[in-house]
Amino acid sequence: MKRIVILLLLLVHYSCLFSQITGNDTISSCHGETLTLKADFFYPDTVVFPYTKISGTELFVSNSGSDLSGTGSFLNPFQTIQKAIDVSSNGEIVTILDGEYTGSGNVNLSTKGKSIVVQSQNGPQKVKIDCQFNSRAFKINQGETKTTIIKGITVLNGNPMALPIGIGAAIFVEDNSGIGIVDCFFVNNSKLCISFGDNEVVGPDSFIKNSI
Repeated sequence: MKRIVILLLLLVHYSCLFSQITGNDTISSCHGETLTLKADFFYPDTVVFPYTKISGTELFVSNSGSDLSGTGSFLNPFQTIQKAIDVSSNGEIVTILDGEYTGSGNVNLSTKGKSIVVQSQNGPQKVKIDCQFNSRAFKINQGETKTTIIKGITVLNGNPMALPIGIGAAIFVEDNSGIGIVDCFFVNNSKLCISFGDNEVVGPDSFIKNSI
């Protein structure tokens, strides 16, 4: 049985990292230093994980939808996550209906610099992106900020074959870009599951909150 680590209320900055794990226990790490987080181990199938999706103008995705004839409505959703992102506008929400998503259009996703939310309908135990050991879920590299949110998704089996190889197995946030990660599970991904830049000293803030 695989073990994964829970990180609560982790605020990530490119110049320095500041995190609050529990209570008043805080630690920080600046560029070039090492940040070590102490956390407990949990099994995702036993976690009680209350979840509330964000409401607003939504575009829906379903494995049973269509990228050709779909409109993004709840009754006529798109089939792939990338299609919904492509047609979304700033301030809109891409909501993924229950299921496991993989393959072209569902991995190596780009949020294309948009201030949007990509979320599940019913939480990370209901929506999974399976990278199948040959891709990552998201590459954020077009000037996004922490107003771009990934919420309520499980990412598993990340092992990217596309550059940069060896870092950001689940999510890679390039220099000069940022992201917010909320209510997500990360399971069985290779080393450096989430990576924030590789050369940058100062850049947009990112954060990870309530994720396992």
